[in-house]
Amino acid sequence: MMRLVHYANKPITEVLPVTQTPYRYGSVHIKPNGLWVSVEGEDDWRSWCLSENFGLERLTHIHDVTLNEGANVLHIHGPAGIDAFTQKYGARYDWGMTGVRWQDVADDYDALIIAPYVWSRRLDGAPVGITVGIVLRAASGSRER
Repeated sequence: MMRLVHYANKPITEVLPVTQTPYRYGSVHIKPNGLWVSVEGEDDWRSWCLSENFGLERLTHIHDVTLNEGANVLHIHGPAGIDAFTQKYGARYDWGMTGVRWQDVADDYDALIIAPYVWSRRLDGAPVGITVGIVLRAASGSRER
């Protein structure tokens, strides 16, 4: 079973609902709102932060995250999954980068998990390709360990 964790610089006591910023042509809002979680394992967030010496102070509190039973989760596996996601939800920004219509994704799903890491889509213009999970609408809770 996949273990989802959220890293923070302090304990999290509640998970608040979020809304997505609607896509506007030319918008610079590239990343979605939500509780960002890491799929524990190879190429996870903690490993990347340690290897890059990035945001180490934000790794001090580890919270296990459990999605609501019956949550509608889009789990993307591999390049074909990234390509299908991009085809359905992708949007081009003025400067040529591909973004995502996150409001549309949140209308269709409660959460998005991309694992394992899709190295072949890292820098090829695909809007997503990392080992990541994003709770777009709802989580049953998180607990620090």
